Amino acid sequence: MDFSESEKFMVLLWKNFILKRRRCIALVVEMVLTFLFSAALLATRSVITIKKNGPFDFAAQPVDEVPFYITASLISPSPLELAYVPSRSTVVQGIIERVKMDLNPQMKVLGFSSEEEFEDYVKQINNSKNVLAAIVFDHDFKNSNDPLPLKVKYYLRFSNERKSNMLYDVYEEEGWLTNFLFPPIPSVGPRNCDENGGSPGYISEGFLFVQHSLDKAIMRYHSGQAAEMLFNSVNVFVQRFSYPPYYHDFFLKFSGIFIPLVLVCIFSLNHLTVVQSLVWEKENRLKVEPAPVIQSSDPTLIFIFLLFYVIATICFSFMVSTFFSRVNIAVALGGLFFFAVCFPASGLHLYYGEMTLIQKLAACLSSNFAMALGVKFLADAETWRIGLKWNNIFSSTTLDNFFFAYVLGMFLFDAFLYSLVAWYIEAVFPGSYGVPKPWNFFLQRSYRFVEPPEKKTEENQFYEKMQSKYFEAEPTDFIAGIQIKHLCKVFQGHNTTKIAVRDLSLNLYERQITVLLGHNGAGKSTTLSILSGLYPPTSGKAYINGYDISKQMVQIRKSLGLCPQQNLLFNYLTVSEHLHFYCVIKGVQGKMTPTEIDHMLTTFNLLEKRNELSKSLSGGMKRKLSIILALIGGSKVVILDEPTSGMDPVSRRVTWDLLQHFKKDRTILLTTHYMDEADVLGDRIAIMVKGSLRCCGSSIFLKKIYGLSLLDYLRILMP
Repeated sequence: MDFSESEKFMVLLWKNFILKRRRCIALVVEMVLTFLFSAALLATRSVITIKKNGPFDFAAQPVDEVPFYITASLISPSPLELAYVPSRSTVVQGIIERVKMDLNPQMKVLGFSSEEEFEDYVKQINNSKNVLAAIVFDHDFKNSNDPLPLKVKYYLRFSNERKSNMLYDVYEEEGWLTNFLFPPIPSVGPRNCDENGGSPGYISEGFLFVQHSLDKAIMRYHSGQAAEMLFNSVNVFVQRFSYPPYYHDFFLKFSGIFIPLVLVCIFSLNHLTVVQSLVWEKENRLKVEPAPVIQSSDPTLIFIFLLFYVIATICFSFMVSTFFSRVNIAVALGGLFFFAVCFPASGLHLYYGEMTLIQKLAACLSSNFAMALGVKFLADAETWRIGLKWNNIFSSTTLDNFFFAYVLGMFLFDAFLYSLVAWYIEAVFPGSYGVPKPWNFFLQRSYRFVEPPEKKTEENQFYEKMQSKYFEAEPTDFIAGIQIKHLCKVFQGHNTTKIAVRDLSLNLYERQITVLLGHNGAGKSTTLSILSGLYPPTSGKAYINGYDISKQMVQIRKSLGLCPQQNLLFNYLTVSEHLHFYCVIKGVQGKMTPTEIDHMLTTFNLLEKRNELSKSLSGGMKRKLSIILALIGGSKVVILDEPTSGMDPVSRRVTWDLLQHFKKDRTILLTTHYMDEADVLGDRIAIMVKGSLRCCGSSIFLKKIYGLSLLDYLRILMP
């Protein structure tokens, strides 16, 4: 029975849409909370005004003005020190002495043969507080008298402790941010309004003065008197660039944290609902015109951004659901995990500049982090009033190697990855119900290629005829729809072992109803669960229409109908919607679906209940609906576990007649507690006691052998 995968996918969407629409209270709660979160976002946007600031002009600053804390270091109990590398060069020593005279003649000068020696020195307690800077010449001086080359390469090493406050015994640790091209927290306005540039203090901490003094000393070394005359006639100043007027929007400053949090809160409701629905099915064996928030960006691009995030979130919910088998635990831990993966994004503005491209892509494996990163791009683009548009998603407002297009791509990749993980976990670790596949099942030929069913040759007839008078000879003119050979099922508990099915071998034939009879605990339901793929067998083999239940359950389920003991129905679907859903799943052609539904409803006398929700049906009607779902779509093998339980005597009798009618071209396996039901329906009756098959044959055969009723025989077999 072949059917379109797209039709199956569409009917699953249709089913979920119907269930969502009919859960009115949950739907209203989701809508109200979504409205409240969105209203909070809009209210915040409307309250915070946009202000125009600037322009800004800054005064020129002399670079040859010694910072006060350097000239005043004489009154400090620990005078400042000037270090240099390498110490063996007399030329370097002379240059450093000139720098010292410019800075502070009383300053202590320390020479080190290598940077490693200098680093060992500053690592000692309090030494780093005394060292103003280290001047490192990047030249290989072979001898102490080697001259300084014309092309001089050096670098300055300043402490990360601010020295400008040392007179007040205050030492502030703040790095020089040399690993950032731009401030960690971008601003549309000037970084600060200080005339001298402010943090990290290239003027106030003396960096520019040391650099200027060192450059002068090098020029004096090479040019002598000419350089001296130049310095006497030239004054060097530095001045910050003027800054044009700009619009200050405080809302965008915290939007990188606030908007992702709001989005997570909004979509967490859908996440928890999806997880709850999926695990419930698994557990039950089913599966005034305010200012706009976004002013400059393309609305269609924002819609695609949110759409991709929703797709990734839904796939994430599917993935999370595979790790749980209980609804309450799934909702609690699933919701906690959903919020937990969003928390690292709250400090994104602090460490984003230090992240490499690979680290950003790896972090985006969390769809919530990718969403927060996308909001950051959106806030930055809105801050610069250029917005996110389709023509700039591969560019950045800063010199960044990560673009907004990468976020969209990572959403789709995350959705694929989450779906892949969900598919694999569900296949290898299906939980309490389901047959686990081997870890490398996708590499096996039986998975990639549909193998034909086993041929019904004499050698493949697995039922071993026992030389016992309690087993009637099997029919020779019927095809075996179900073949069982040496089937065993053992359940391991807390220091206990229970054998539910013991060495069961049996053939079930088309156009016959085989009744499995036995008391509670005899192994009937366990056998049915193994055949339907809910439990894996401990050992033994079973074939349905020639397909192995351990390897080819996908092919088996295309022609398998199941009516378990519990009514596995969707409470908020009507009777006709149940039948439509199963018709599409079982591959009934679209034009034939209404005809098939009307036929089954009429046959089982449920036509008047077609538009009733399943939860409003009586117990007997629910059993009828469950039987219809097992038979509909032309199922070739039908397994019915106590199908008439809960029915009144009249309904039971009618159901018996219908099952006799529907057994044509079908293999039907039925369990029951009713002796009269087994007597009427059973073409062959198999009796199980403590997991073992004791006898099998027609009702007439068994009565002839024992001379007793089936009930009396069961009493004899029970201890």
